[in-house]
This record gives sequence, C-alpha cells and structure tokens, in this order.
Amino acid sequence: MPSPQFFDPPQKSPMDPVQNLADNGTMDKVNGGPKSSKTENLLNKIDDAVASAQDPKGVVSTVVQPVKMLLESSGAMKAIEAGLNSFMEDIPWLMKGLDEVARIHPVVTVAVLAFKAVYNMELTRRENDKRIRALYIEMKDMMAVLIQLRDVKDTNDVGPDGKTIEARLQALIKQTAEDIKDCANACDTYAKKRLLVKVLKGYSWEAKLVAFVGTFTKRRTDFEQALAIHTARAVEAIHGDVHIIQASVDAVNAKLELFTRLFETFVPKELTTMKEKVKEKGDITIVLSSEAALRELNDFENSLDIQHKNDRSKKRSDFTMKDLREELRYDFETSVRKNLETFAGKFELYQRQLKDELTKTINDANNRILTAVKEGPHDKIRNSLIWKEMNWRRNVKARLFVMTLRDHFREKVQEIKLIAASDAESSREQSRTDDWALEYISVTWLQPIMEAFDDDGSGYITITEVNQFTESLPTELGWSSQHWIAYWAVGFQLAATKYKEKIEHILALMYGLRSRLLPENHYWADYYLRKVWSSVVEITAGLQTPDLPDHLEAKFEPYISHEEERIRKNLQDIRFDIDALDTVYVVAGPGRIEKHLLALIYLLLDRDLKLFRIAQTKILHEDELWDSADSLLWVTDSAVIRVHDLADLYEQQKMDVDAQLKTVACGLFSNLQDLSEIWSTTNTNTQHFPYTVSNEELDANGPDAELETLLNYPLPTEYPLSTFVYETKDEVTASPDSSQPQAPMFGQWSGYVYTQDEFPEFLVWSWIFEAVPDDENAFQASGVDYDADPYTLKGHYSQAENGVIEAEFIITYESGYATEYYKGHLDEAGSFTGFKGVDENVSEDNHSSLFIFRRISPEIMVHRPSPMELASNKYRALWKFALEAVVTQTRRRLWSWSFFRERRDLRKRYIELNIRLWEFGPPLDEEERAAFLASRRALIPYDALFYLSIRKHMLSIIPKHFDFECDGCKQPMGGGRLICLDCRSDAPQLWQTVDFCADPRCYSASVTQEQRYYLEKPHVPTHDLVKIRTFVQWGDLPALDQTARAALQHCRQRMVASVETPSEEPKDAESSAGSEDVSGPKSQSVHSEGATEAPATDDVFRCFACHTVTELPCWYCTQCTDCVICDSCEAKSLLPCVTCSEPFVQPSWYYGSNPKDNFMCNVCSVKGLDPPAEMQKDCLHTYLHPLVRCKERIDDPVEPPEPTTEDRLILLESCVRSIQESLGDKFGSMETALCSLQQTMSALMAKLESRSNGHAV
Repeated sequence: MPSPQFFDPPQKSPMDPVQNLADNGTMDKVNGGPKSSKTENLLNKIDDAVASAQDPKGVVSTVVQPVKMLLESSGAMKAIEAGLNSFMEDIPWLMKGLDEVARIHPVVTVAVLAFKAVYNMELTRRENDKRIRALYIEMKDMMAVLIQLRDVKDTNDVGPDGKTIEARLQALIKQTAEDIKDCANACDTYAKKRLLVKVLKGYSWEAKLVAFVGTFTKRRTDFEQALAIHTARAVEAIHGDVHIIQASVDAVNAKLELFTRLFETFVPKELTTMKEKVKEKGDITIVLSSEAALRELNDFENSLDIQHKNDRSKKRSDFTMKDLREELRYDFETSVRKNLETFAGKFELYQRQLKDELTKTINDANNRILTAVKEGPHDKIRNSLIWKEMNWRRNVKARLFVMTLRDHFREKVQEIKLIAASDAESSREQSRTDDWALEYISVTWLQPIMEAFDDDGSGYITITEVNQFTESLPTELGWSSQHWIAYWAVGFQLAATKYKEKIEHILALMYGLRSRLLPENHYWADYYLRKVWSSVVEITAGLQTPDLPDHLEAKFEPYISHEEERIRKNLQDIRFDIDALDTVYVVAGPGRIEKHLLALIYLLLDRDLKLFRIAQTKILHEDELWDSADSLLWVTDSAVIRVHDLADLYEQQKMDVDAQLKTVACGLFSNLQDLSEIWSTTNTNTQHFPYTVSNEELDANGPDAELETLLNYPLPTEYPLSTFVYETKDEVTASPDSSQPQAPMFGQWSGYVYTQDEFPEFLVWSWIFEAVPDDENAFQASGVDYDADPYTLKGHYSQAENGVIEAEFIITYESGYATEYYKGHLDEAGSFTGFKGVDENVSEDNHSSLFIFRRISPEIMVHRPSPMELASNKYRALWKFALEAVVTQTRRRLWSWSFFRERRDLRKRYIELNIRLWEFGPPLDEEERAAFLASRRALIPYDALFYLSIRKHMLSIIPKHFDFECDGCKQPMGGGRLICLDCRSDAPQLWQTVDFCADPRCYSASVTQEQRYYLEKPHVPTHDLVKIRTFVQWGDLPALDQTARAALQHCRQRMVASVETPSEEPKDAESSAGSEDVSGPKSQSVHSEGATEAPATDDVFRCFACHTVTELPCWYCTQCTDCVICDSCEAKSLLPCVTCSEPFVQPSWYYGSNPKDNFMCNVCSVKGLDPPAEMQKDCLHTYLHPLVRCKERIDDPVEPPEPTTEDRLILLESCVRSIQESLGDKFGSMETALCSLQQTMSALMAKLESRSNGHAV
C-alpha cells in the first residue's frame, strides 16, 4: 500500500501510454468491460443489430423480434431498473480509460470533456429520474467504443482510403460533443419544468428526449465503423444494401420503442401523483381548455411542494396561473433554446475545469502518490515517513493523525533550532520555519484541523484525503505545510468572520436602499430580500467569532484573495446566474461546500448590491433580481443538503447530531437542522438588523459603464403603457386593398375563442386576411397579441363537395410560444366557426376550444350575441344586439360623457376583476365571474391592449406579500395586508402570523386553531389589527409590533378622553374649512418631532383627509401624531391637498417617495399654485405608513382555571352530601306515604269486615 510522504518522491521514467493502461489494470477492465447488467445486454443486442453488416434477414428475425418479446415480459423492466441503479458503478473504469485514450489521441479530448462534464452534473443532481439516467447509459455506451483506440498506437495511422485516424474522427468527435451537450441541455431543461407542465406536455417532451437514443446509437455505429478500418483493417467498404439498411432501421426502431416504454414505466412518484390528479379532471385537452381545472391543479402542485418543506414558508414562491400559462405556451425547441443561455456557461465552466485536470493527468500520469509537507525546515529531513513510522494502513483515526502531525512538526522545528545555533545557513533557514503556526496546530484547534483532512466527515483520514489536502494548496503562494494547516485551524474562521461582516453590511445597505428604489423595482426587490435575507441569516447567525490576534489576518490574506478571485472568475463565466445545484458545486470548486460558502454568498451579494443601486434610477428587467435571488437560494440549498448528509452520517455513528452541527465548520450549520430557535419570537438577536448605514454609503453609486457587463437582461426601453395602439388604429382596421381578388376568406374577421362553459375564453381577435401571391386559396395575416408578442397567421381554404367553404390556419409566435391550430367552415349565416387545438390533428373529437368569427369590425362584434344566447332566444338576442350596437356607435361618434364614463368604469372593473382572478385577492363569486366575462367580452383590441398594459404596470408596483395567504379567503395577498397583533403574541415563531387581505369580509372572519396550528386560542374579529401597504421583511416585524401597540394604546387613550369631553360638530364644515389659512392644510401640521399631526379641535378627533369628526372604529397612523382616518377615506386612499385642504385620491402606490410629488390635488396643480414654503414632504402622511384598527377593546373571554385535586375532592364531598340529604328527604316522604297507605288499607279492611259481618247476620 503506498504511503503519503512528506518529501518529493523520486520521479519515474516515462512509460508508454498503453503500458500505463496495462500497469494500472485498466487494460484488463477494458478488455473485460464492466459487469454487464441485463439492461445493457439487451441494449447491446440492438446496437449490434444496428452496426451489423452481415445476414440482415437473420438480424431482423433473431434480434429485433426477441427484443420485442422481452419488452413484453414481466421481468424486463425490473432488469432495466437494476441496470439503471448500477449506472454510477460502471463509470470510474470508463473515465480512467478515456483519460488514457485522450492522452494517446488528443482528437477525442473534446468529446471526452463533454461526457465527463455531463457525468459530473449527474453526480450532483438530487433528483433520481431513471428516465434521464437511461439516456446517460446510452451516452456511456457510445463513449465506451472509443476505448478501442488503444489498438491504434500511432495517431497518424493511415487507413486503406488514405485518411488518418485523426482526420477520420475529427468531425465525428466534434459532432458527438455537440450531441452530448444538446442532450444534457434538454435533460436540464426538462428537470426544471414544473410537474404539471411535465404532465400536460409530457408526450412531446418525452418523444424529443427519446430521440437522443437514436442519435447516440447512430454515433456509436459511426465510431465502430471508423475504428474498424484502423483496427481490423476492413478493406471492403461498408455501403450495405437495402436489406442491411432496413435491418438497422428496424433495430433502432425497436430500441426507441424500448425507451418509449421505459419512459412510460419509470415515472417518478411525484409525477405519478400529478398524473392521477390530472386524470381526475378529464383528458389533457379538456384540462388545457379549462381555467378552473388549471387553477385547481396549479394549487395542488403548490400544496405538494409545501409538504416537502419545513414549517416555515417555502424559500421559493408558489407558481401563479400566469407562470403556468406562460410555461405551457413554450414548445420544446424554444424552452431548450432559452435554457441554453445559462446552460452553456455552466457547461463550459465544467469543461474548463476538467480540461485542467486532464492536462495534469496527461503531463504527470505516473505520479500517483502525492506528496505532503515539503517546504521550510522539512527540506532538511530525510526518510521522515510519518505514515510508515506509525505503521498505518489504509486509514487512521482523524484525532490520532492530527496529534501525531503536531508532535512531528514540533520535533523537526526543534531540530532546526538546535542546528541553527552553530550554522549560519541553518539560522537563515530557521526564519522560514513558520514556527508561529505551531501554536495553532494543537488540541485547542483539533476540530477544524480534523475537518480539513477528513473531507467526508467519517472520523478517519485516508491516504487519498491527505493527498487531496496537500494538493489543494496553491503552489504560487509558497506556503509551508504548517502555514497551510494553521489556515484551516484558525485562518478559515477569521476569513469566515470577515465575510460575515461584509455580508451583513451589504444586506444593511440593501435594506437602506429600499425606500429609494423606483416604484417599478419595489416588487422584485421585496422578493429578493424576503428570500435571500432569511436564508443567509440562518447561516451567518451560527458562525462562532474567534478571539485571535489581529496580525493573523494578514498571514492568511493571500489565500483568501486567491480563492475569492477564483470564484469570482467562475461566476463571471456564468454571468452570476446559478440555475441548479450542480452549478453551485462547479463554481465553488472541489471539497466541502462550507470551505467556499461565505465567499460565494458575498460575491453574489456584492454584485446584487450594484443592481440595487442601479434600481434607484433605472427600471430593471423583471428577471434580473429574480435570477439573483434564485442563485443565492441554490447556494443556501447546498448548505442545507450538506447538513442533511452530515446529520445522516452522525446518526449512523450514534453521535449527538445537534451537538456535532454546532461545532462543525465553526458553527455555520448550527441553525440549519432546527430553525425554531433562530426564528423564535424570544430570540432578539436576529429580529433586529444589527447594522446601521450612513447616508453617504447609501448615496454612493457605481459607474454607469458597468451596466453592460453587470446586467444579464436589457433595460426596458418602451413606455410602460401601450398608447401606441391608438396611433395605429386606423391602419389596423382598414379594409383590404380593393385590387386584391375577392374570395370567401379575404377581409376583416373578428371573433372569439370560447368553450361551452365560458364565453369568451379570451379577448376578441381581429384579423385582416390577405391573399398570398401565387396561391389563390391561401390567406395570411400578422400582428401583435395581447402579450405584445408578434405572430404570423397562415392558412388556406377549399370548397367541399357539398359547396361548404372549409378553412384552416395556424398561428406561430415569434417568441416561440406553442403554435395554435384552427379548423372550421363557413356556416349559412356567414360565420366562420370551428375548433381550436394544440396540435395539427385538431377536429371535433380533438380540440381544446371552439371559435366563431364574423366579417365585421371588433367594435360591432363585442355586442354580437354568443352562440349559446342565439340558441336560447335568437330574436331577443339579435334585437338586443342591434340596440346596443347602434347606441354605442352613436355615443362614440358624439363623444358623449356617458360614453367616456362607461369606458372608465369598464376599465376599472376589468382590471380589478382580472387581478383578483389571476393574481391575488378574494376569489370571484358567480356574479363577479359573470361581470368579468362581460367586461372581457366588451373590450375591443385597442382598449384591451392599453388596459392590459395598465394592469401590468400596476402589478409591477403594487406589493405582493410573498408566501402569505389571507386566512379569510385563502388566496395570495397583494396591496394591503392586515396582521393580528393579539395572535402575534401567542405565536412561537417570528414568521407565524394571522393575516388578512384588505377586504372587510376577510378581516371580519374568525380563525380556528385547526387553520393555524400554532395559535393558543382562536382568532376572533375583536382582536387588534395593524394594516400595512408595503412588504414587511421578517426583520421588521418586531419593530412593527412595538410601534403598532404603542400607537393603538395612545389612540384609545385620546378617544376615551374625547368621549368624556364631547364637542359638537361645526354647523358649516365647508365654510369652516374655507376660512383656514391656505399656507397649510387644516388637517395636518408638522410637529417638533417631524411627524404628521392631525390636530384635534375641542378635544375631538377629525379625519385626516375629510376633516369630519371620527368615532370608533377608525384607523390610526403608527408614524404620525394623532393622525386619524375614517373608514371611507381609508378605503379610497384619500389625502388632503396641502393648499386647499380638499381630499384627493393618492395618485400612485408609492406616492410621496418621488421628490416631484407635491401633495396637491389636480385642481391646484392645474392652477399652478405652489405648495406651502414650510412644508416638509418627508413628514407628511401617506398610505405607505402602517395603520392600526382603533376600536373598543374587547378582551377574549377568560376561561376558568382548571380545578385542582383538592377542589375536585371538595366538590365531590359536596355532591355526596347533597345526594345524602336528598335521599333522606325522599326516604322520609316515602315513610309518610307508606304510613298513610297503611292507614288507608286498614280502614278499607275494617269496612270490608263490617260489611261481611252484617251480611252474615
């Protein structure tokens, strides 16, 4: 067994590359091949059939048919599954052989690097999708053919046709590398797809993936035929005849059939669950056409995701219906092309690192035993073999190894000191012994040193781990081994502490910049901080801070800077976009993730801080900060996965998991196993951000020159509102050129796509079908859809035998959205009706929707009755249509106020209901659903485009409360959010809140303990609430609690005082308001502390906006003094004008944050009035301030305390006594009754006796 030596080993003489294969045993493994499973034997038969050039008829009968029979057998899939499970076991021998072949024939290097990159990606992939792994088995078998190049020792070997082996393989190898990359990119894209998308579009995706099997099979055949010329010296040309080609095709088809069946069999559990849920809703075509079904399935997938998380909110937000619709519209080619933008950088980074490793292997193939300590005084030491001296074998306990290493260093340094006393040269050598480092190679720092060597955390150190440790020291630093060990003893902790401080400072700057961002950037900045801050704090909060001399940091700075620059270069290569777990590992580099974790987080945050600074002046692309947050989440996910792996290891070793995690990596992982402590409401360390930043730091901005290299997406250049549609309106609605031939399908068509349950399913379509040159039965059109995506329409028509005009057309989108197919006919009324589908086989039995188009303008089409209305009462529907069309056209022509008022109301109603339907807010009831469909139907294309742009702009500004849903309507929340203050006191975790949207129906509801398990008692409507209109980060919640409770207490005290000293309302409120000084609003003044004060007159509260006397319940600002707002003004977001004091609607969500906001109504602004000179806008109230709901306090009913044992005994005695008394009374009454009965009986007996005596006489 080789031993790691602490000096340079003697160099071996160069050897023949092929001999190396024989010496290390690779040749034997190659000759024998891996241990073939049933799967590989099966697939190899098919591959042999493809490559065979003899007896083609026999191939079909003896190979292809048996394969089909095996496919139907019960044990076939089990055999395949076993082969998939052993995939990783067969790879090492192949990698070693490919490295050696690449050393002999550099031409194959490009394919070898591509294959190794894909293999490394698969190693780090957490998902175990056997279908993807099956493709990699095919890839592996293809690459294994290249091992045959060992028989061609001469790289310039010339074949019978005069070509060298290099020339023959060059183009083929290059194409193979591209095929490997394309397959890996497709698999990467598929892995990122949502479960629901995989189910709904699974057939097309799986077919594309299975096609790679045919590609790899063909490449393998090409390799074998090319190598046969140089290995077997095949003279005859392999042209083949029809039978041979047919046999090969049949074999490939059999293989594709096998993999198709495999894809249907080895479906992951989560995907099977989703498939069953989809099947409950009906056919996939039906699901795709049903918004209700898609919404329910979308919610179901989100619930599946939640089940795999811990109690706190998920790191990534739920998917919205908008996300689902957008993802469903992309086809395979478009999705793969878009994913390649990020995949290419990651793939190249993998290849670059593997190329460096391969170069090292080729240049130093014989140096298998890596040396360890060889610098400094140990150059003087001869035959000091620690491993041999201690008689260690394969491994040694980590503690024993470190202690022995410490003693070894001390002895050798002491020897040099003794020699130095008499030798001048040795005296100079002593100055390079780094004996300062010996202080840190001790029992005190035993744990971090053990971790540095024991990379897998097993508690044992192997020769490989020692070699890896010594190799990881960059040679350009010139450090001694004790210097290197000292870094991992104390230097790593110093570096981690430095990075922690930088990270927290950057987060503090980001928090400080929030209020300065453009309104359009708030949404994604809030998302970024919500996701990133908590995930990063969970890691940094656990770091143990060292107490070490300050001068030590300088000793380790070279390595810290070296690693930081290396990681930065890797991040630049992928444009700082980490899209998967494997990307984290390739960027961080080899070894434990904790070694590079904080440096990686810091570099990502440092770049993101620049984005925040840019966001102050420029509107960022919506994906810019999303990708940034996602990159950091993948990094923190890698830490969580590492913790899970360590926890499993410690459990196997019967160790205390929590105790071990508090010590490993200087405590970085101490919070990740159990998050309850760090987010406890009693843990004040993480509730308040510890850093404050100066205005000078916030004002610092980077140069604009960085924009091109910093941003991954272009800055939006278009005006957010689509007003251009009205400028081109006349062009769009123009009639076709009269010179064009008149035909049944030419001209303007308008209409709807719909289903039997929903009319319309989408907004109105309007096209002008134009003739196609040289094809009189073809027509075409083009335009921009409602998502501003350019499209092209192409179709043709024909006349059936019965005279009916039949037509079909397709719509293709420039962005790559899925193609839409339409097929129909002209009915007797002149309507173009038919079916819409997602594939070219659209028909009455295969469609997702129906459609109806008329040769009229969209302004008239919006009034035309639907087919269902015509079927119900045709004449009534047509009469209504005529009236509405005429009235609307008349109003439009006259520009009447009623026309514009109707348009305004329609716009507001449509946008409001649209946001509630697709984004957040209470779900629509039946009446509101009908109103939404009516408003959708009433919109003409130009108005619809403009209104949708308004909606999009509103959604980019209105805050969304990520990961929280309303406890009343159970829907996502946007805009206003109400938090219960009483239930906040009961929640054990910081993030556990009872929340409601701004709908009064919701915040008037009760919440039971079954709905919120962490509640000690149910939430009731009488609880105190605080309302926020901005996103509140977790770190802001404690401060919000304090200010809200203080404001609520103050408001109640003032309200009680005003009730005790009532004052009458002024008789003429308007004249009173008009008599106020115009230098400032009646409703507010700036008090000494700089907050808005709504003064009370005669000790009564007046509404801040409308100045009327306000009583409970009302709203009270937590940041202003005595600022009370009535329910009516708060619902309308009214503010008082600073010049005329009249209330006006707050113009925009973040009104007041822009220096140009003047707090004046439109009338005063148009008049050109100036605001008061003494007005301080920073001190004025806006609706971004939190409000508390001030109402009479009603405490929850106090439940009686649980009786003690003594109380129970006393109660029992009392009950027994009362029973005894009751029984005594009843016994007495019974005795009296019995006596009375006895007397009565005695009297009766006496009477009877007297009668009988008289008769006898």
